[in-house]
Amino acid sequence: MTRAHLTKSQGDIPRQTQAHAKLLLFGEHAAVWGHPAVGLSLASTLTLRYEPAQDTPWQCQLPPDLGSPEHQLILRLIEVFQTLRTSRGLPALNPGRLQVESNIPRGGGWGSSAALSSAFARLFLPQAPLEGPESLDEAAREGEKLFHGRPSGIDTALALREGWWFLERVHEQLTPLPLPDQTPALVAGALPRLTTTKALVSSIAERHTRDPEGTSARLTHLGELARRAQQSLQAPNFSPKILGSLFQEAQAILAELGVSHPALEQVFTAAKAWGSLGGKLSGAGGGGAFVLVFPDTETALAACEQLQKFFPQAFWAATPQVVQASARQNPRESL
Repeated sequence: MTRAHLTKSQGDIPRQTQAHAKLLLFGEHAAVWGHPAVGLSLASTLTLRYEPAQDTPWQCQLPPDLGSPEHQLILRLIEVFQTLRTSRGLPALNPGRLQVESNIPRGGGWGSSAALSSAFARLFLPQAPLEGPESLDEAAREGEKLFHGRPSGIDTALALREGWWFLERVHEQLTPLPLPDQTPALVAGALPRLTTTKALVSSIAERHTRDPEGTSARLTHLGELARRAQQSLQAPNFSPKILGSLFQEAQAILAELGVSHPALEQVFTAAKAWGSLGGKLSGAGGGGAFVLVFPDTETALAACEQLQKFFPQAFWAATPQVVQASARQNPRESL
């Protein structure tokens, strides 16, 4: 397994696993309805450490900013993954001490819960294949259901991988396809979230009930933009201008679906004055993460500085910064 240090006890259970933050570029909400998406795995990670203990209950050590609700979620995740182990013919994992460390911002659309579920999948099912039946992908998605109810599987797929990906459903099975590791100058940040991912996903379902034709058309359009982005990223003459144009088109549709926020639009307007080629929300919306693309890194860095000066510190959940995809560890994922 990538990023897992194995021990010989209880079937080579890892003592440490990791999973990545993610940045979704295209396919927000549409992916839940079966349309494709484009995203990248970021260098930020969540680390899960496990120390087995004899005749003791599970003990959890969480980062200082996490409280008792998150502790209860960890215990529920343990139950989910113990059930997955036994359903796959494996003995229950011996109780022990779990320690969670993370540099992924929480609640902003960076996939912190997906990374946690993915790290649990790697801990409890270290011999599972990455894809297919009884895979890590399937297991991590089961864990993610505790957080979001109806996850698309996109976030956990990115958390378990490195680099850029096009993700689509083929015969009801989520199929991640690697994309070239392009290096456009991307800036990502986050605003405080007004609501939860689960509530935003539910709002789309309610909108679909009220206006099935119009909502379906918008979701289909978002999926088409993901395909156009895939083609652009695979082209030998890739241009960040095209990416920026696609960002703007997708953002307009997401705003029509009611998942954007006026403060995000303020960021996009200001960033355009400092050289942005286009921007959009990233993830469920309602504030949260956003992404901008610039013609070059120098312009992107200067824009980050200007954005942080222009808006007060309290405006941000995560200040804008230049980001890149995590480096691929698996040569089979390279193109």
